[in-house]
Amino acid sequence: MNRGPHHHHHLVLRVAPETLTEARARCAALTAGLTPEGEIRHQVLIAIEEAVQNIIRHGYRPEELPGRLELTAWREGGDLVLELRDYAKPADLARIRPRAWDPAQPGGLGLQLIRAAMDDVQYAHAPDGDGNILLMRKHLG
Repeated sequence: MNRGPHHHHHLVLRVAPETLTEARARCAALTAGLTPEGEIRHQVLIAIEEAVQNIIRHGYRPEELPGRLELTAWREGGDLVLELRDYAKPADLARIRPRAWDPAQPGGLGLQLIRAAMDDVQYAHAPDGDGNILLMRKHLG
C-alpha cells in the first residue's frame, strides 16, 4: 500500500459512538478540497462513515473506546485514495465480506454500502502488525 510522492491530507481521530458526529464533520472537511461537489462527495462520505462505524462496532472492544483512527487522503491521477488505519486487534481478513441482504434483519449493510460507493476496496493488516488498514479508491473523472 505504497502511497507514492503525492500530497497527503491526514487526520487523527478518537472514535467511539458518541464521537461519530464530530468524526463525520472532520472527515467531510478533510475531503472537501479533494472531491467535487455533489454525488461523488456524498458517496465518499458514505463510505467513510460506514467504515468508521464498522471500526467502532467490530474493531475495538468496548473497553478500548475511544479508539485511535487515522484517515489519510490523497489524489492519485484521476482518483481519490483514502486510507483508514485503526489500532484494533488485527481482523480476520477472510471474514470481511458483505452478508446477504435480508430485509427482516436490520443493520449489517456497511460493507455493501462501502463497496457500492467506492470503485476499489482493499483490507490489510498494518505492516507493523498493530491494527488494520482499509484502502478505498474513487474515480473522480
